[in-house]
Amino acid sequence: MSFQTELTGIVLSASPVDDYNYRMVVLTKERGKITVFAKGARKPTSSFLACSQPFAYGKFNLYQGREAYNLNGAVIEEYFAKLRDDIELVYTGMYFCELAMYYTVENQKAHQEVDLLYNTLKAMTQGRMDLALIRSIYELKMASICGEAPLPGECVVCHGKEEIAGMSFIRGGCVCREHKVLAKDFMAMVPAAIYAVYYVMVNAPEKIYSFRLDEQGTADFINYVTCYMKRFVGRRFTSLEFLSMMCV
Repeated sequence: MSFQTELTGIVLSASPVDDYNYRMVVLTKERGKITVFAKGARKPTSSFLACSQPFAYGKFNLYQGREAYNLNGAVIEEYFAKLRDDIELVYTGMYFCELAMYYTVENQKAHQEVDLLYNTLKAMTQGRMDLALIRSIYELKMASICGEAPLPGECVVCHGKEEIAGMSFIRGGCVCREHKVLAKDFMAMVPAAIYAVYYVMVNAPEKIYSFRLDEQGTADFINYVTCYMKRFVGRRFTSLEFLSMMCV
């Protein structure tokens, strides 16, 4: 027996099924990552055609079955159409969707994850921040929401808050100038970059794209997040591999 429900979310992926249908993965605030079938959505005249595309954000009216949902209607607030005009933006956005699929699960509320992806795509369309920095902010915040990234603050060795010089993954946080020799993987970072890590982790998704860093601060921040992702996220992302080939 199925029943109707309305969920707020964003389409992460859409793949063709049979001749006219789409199978979508939608990240919803209320029920996390779900599978949705949009019957007839591939027909040019279908009212479901636009709302079944990746990045579509809004309210989805669904019929729930035993293992999946069927799309009954949708009110889309944002399609992020500007992303589709630039191939780098498209594949970066697809990577963000892939990372969201990696971190989220079914039947578990994902309010922050949906808000994060929405505000990240919005920041991309505004073009006010470097794309590489946006990517690092998104990666760090997603890890933080899921309780994985270490929160910077005091030195993990002496618990002092003065003269913090960088970060250590082995030690699990900040290290001061005096005790950096005790961290084999010590990563030097300027104070602005360390504060930026803290700022991203503690603030709401709608606020994390409002700060600015100088060239060194940006480089340290991106390097820290890049090293974190290589060390703790052991998965290959198709869209990320395509982006890497574009940069060669």
